[in-house]
Amino acid sequence: MAASPQPTVDVVVCTRNRSHLLAPACEALLDQDYPPDLWRLILIDSASTDDTPAVGRALAERFPGRVLVHREDEPGHSAARNAGIARSTADVVAFTDDDALADRAWLRTLVATLDREKADAAGGPVDALIDGELPPWFLPFYLLFLAIWRPAEETRRLTYSEYPRGVNLAFRREVFARCGLFDRRLGLRGDRQLYGEEIELCLRIERAGGLVCYSPASVVRHRVDAARLTETWLRRRFAAQGRSEAIVNCRHAGWRGVLRGARAYLRRRTPIAPQAISAWGGGPVDPTATIEAARIFTGCLRAALAGYMRQAPLAMLTVPRYRPPRGRPIQAWTPP
Repeated sequence: MAASPQPTVDVVVCTRNRSHLLAPACEALLDQDYPPDLWRLILIDSASTDDTPAVGRALAERFPGRVLVHREDEPGHSAARNAGIARSTADVVAFTDDDALADRAWLRTLVATLDREKADAAGGPVDALIDGELPPWFLPFYLLFLAIWRPAEETRRLTYSEYPRGVNLAFRREVFARCGLFDRRLGLRGDRQLYGEEIELCLRIERAGGLVCYSPASVVRHRVDAARLTETWLRRRFAAQGRSEAIVNCRHAGWRGVLRGARAYLRRRTPIAPQAISAWGGGPVDPTATIEAARIFTGCLRAALAGYMRQAPLAMLTVPRYRPPRGRPIQAWTPP
């Protein structure tokens, strides 16, 4: 890539068996208004068995030198992201997903925020492209668990646990040498539903004194499949959230952090009354739907508690405490 006052960028997209979504996602990326000689797209094929390799080859042929395709046989989203980092040579490494459509100014504004704010990481809003109608019991709070996120309209510092979503996130390359890669204990991997690998990495950055920023002009739109708009999927998602938080708490605060997190979950186990639904970001107007919403939300919170309690003992036995590289200071942290 040519030398320039503007940073060079590698955009990493990890994909597995979603070739029908991959092509439009890449078309949106390759239409970015960032100088084309300063960035490239790195596609990490996470051992797909559909025609994803053919889609990747076609893109690489259409955009020679701008699209790099790599097959990663180690399963898991974190392993795929780390493979993308390993193949990156740019100043900035940005991430989005194969089911997202980036606005044309996404990359330019994201890099500008990193540069202007002297930030180590930055991410922007994630708007929803919903497949179908929202159920009448659906609460706006659930959007957070679908990676839909738009917290503010101004640039600002982000702290735990309000970090950017992995579908819209960029890092300065030197961050990985200072703070490490994505933790492979977290992240989706086959049938294992765990999340939070980008949150855990941002927490390492924050604890090392780094800056994570919100970039409000850097927008991506994230597809929400109709299969995720069900009570069954949400319960599984909440349970996975509980399991993931147990791992993060143990990694960063040890057994005391795990117990603190357990107490926080136990305080939230009380059944949610219908009249309290509005406190969670609004709710149904119809009384019948409100009662159903309270029942489903109570079930989701209980699933999160059960997931946390199942994972906590295993985490305390198997997850080592995070230690920074020798000589690097780190701030103490406890779960909120």
